[in-house]
Amino acid sequence: MMAQYLPIPGDAPEAVRALATQLRDAKEAAGLSVAQLARKAHFSTATISLAASGKKVPTWAVTWAYVEACEDDKGQGHWEALWAAADAAEKGQTDGETVAADPSPTSESKRSRTPRKSVNELVDEAVNRLRLDGASPELDRTRSRLELCISAEQFCDLLRGARGSRSSGEIKERARSQGFTIRKFDVVTMTSENYNTVPDIDTLHAFLMGCEVEPGILQLWVNTATRLRLMQAWHAEPHDEMGLGRRVKRRLGPSLGGLRFDAFLTLVCTLILTSAQVYYLIR
Repeated sequence: MMAQYLPIPGDAPEAVRALATQLRDAKEAAGLSVAQLARKAHFSTATISLAASGKKVPTWAVTWAYVEACEDDKGQGHWEALWAAADAAEKGQTDGETVAADPSPTSESKRSRTPRKSVNELVDEAVNRLRLDGASPELDRTRSRLELCISAEQFCDLLRGARGSRSSGEIKERARSQGFTIRKFDVVTMTSENYNTVPDIDTLHAFLMGCEVEPGILQLWVNTATRLRLMQAWHAEPHDEMGLGRRVKRRLGPSLGGLRFDAFLTLVCTLILTSAQVYYLIR
């Protein structure tokens, strides 16, 4: 597992090195690859790899998601202190650097090539600020991701994250203990890699209860599932046949479009006269 990381830069501050080293140790103890860890933490592999590289101190949101995905037992206080020391060391080093008053074109071009932050990174930075203000980070992170979810594929990816390492049997039993019924088959199906359908609300509710989702977050899941199901119904092709008017327009539209006005008027008059003759014959 450690072989997936390059050596920590030798000029990294001691506190930054300590954070990177312990993050690597946590990943190795969990027995996860970078890809597996990224999937559990809901961040890209690049973000997770950079978090423990020692080149840059990750945000607290990334750090804590990394630790939670590793199921480390050192406690949040330990990691908060470690991260705060690394963050302070990095900022202190940055503040001590001399910035040129007139940057050269080379420096300007380097800044222009700085990669933009992903939506997940921006969301988690905002969540981190809310956490410092006393808000619930998990609730706000989940709310943001569910509100940004716009497809069934994204929703199913969030379901896999909610399941975590729980077995289908554990989810079934926890749901049943709270009065909800879900089959192990349903749990396996809706969290498989190839599943891309929003489940019905009853099944979703039972699944989330089996995953011990907090009551404050549960309604967010249901609202998002309902929104996505409505979007799917809205964009679905109609199953009923076209009405008579639409069928006539579809059949005659190209032909009528090619007629000149005088020819069109003649056709209308012919139809009227024919209809009158048929009427008098019937009478």
